[in-house]
Amino acid sequence: MKTEVEETYFPRGQLVLHRQKWPEIVARLRPMLECLVRHEMRQASAPTLYIVGSSEMKVEFSGGLAGMTGPNLAECLRPVIGDAWRGICPAIVLNDRDMVSESLNDQQAFSEIAAIGIHEVTHLVGWYPEWAESCSHSDVVDTINHVATDPRQWPQFDQHPVWYGHDYRFVRLCLHAAWRFIQAQKIHLSIHRLLDWSHFGYSHPWEYLKSLESELTGLAHVPLSEIHNVEVPKPFYERWYSDVTHTVLGSNPL
Repeated sequence: MKTEVEETYFPRGQLVLHRQKWPEIVARLRPMLECLVRHEMRQASAPTLYIVGSSEMKVEFSGGLAGMTGPNLAECLRPVIGDAWRGICPAIVLNDRDMVSESLNDQQAFSEIAAIGIHEVTHLVGWYPEWAESCSHSDVVDTINHVATDPRQWPQFDQHPVWYGHDYRFVRLCLHAAWRFIQAQKIHLSIHRLLDWSHFGYSHPWEYLKSLESELTGLAHVPLSEIHNVEVPKPFYERWYSDVTHTVLGSNPL
């Protein structure tokens, strides 16, 4: 089966991180995201979460791509994971090639990369347990070719709006995941990095967060994979609907 790759877009050069700090960032972030995955999948022990830098894939992300994941990505990345392989588990790839600026301190850099990780984990939780599927050699080639192609040239955007795969349902889950991460880890998180809000034609993220305020705590006991069973708050949906019907980037709401 062809790997379905999910993407996060940010303008090239704006994601900033000390490259020499990358191993430290990953070592700190992995157990935090594993905790989130364990809680949302209701597993007694956290599965390993593979976090791979794009530089390890020997491929340059195109068009400002910041991260990706897929149902069977772990096995596709097995040659890169090497001795760290612990079986088929969730996997995400984060773009570490563009993370070379000195403009952020360590905590700010961690806050931004953690937000991108949460975006990808939100996709993974929605796919569970499909990420445990097998992967062929052609899947690996497809994945590499996919990330090396400018997103604006991807076929799906000839038929779908730019926010395809990141509509109000995903935004809702992503904000819930971010809120739970913040509450569990007691750290600051850059919600601006959860999505490329302006690229999708969306309002300021605080507008969306404010419209979900009542359910963030009220549904804290509900797994992310089950939140879709609860009616979407009217102000939240109306905010999204207004955004996508007033921009040329998305005139056909789902």
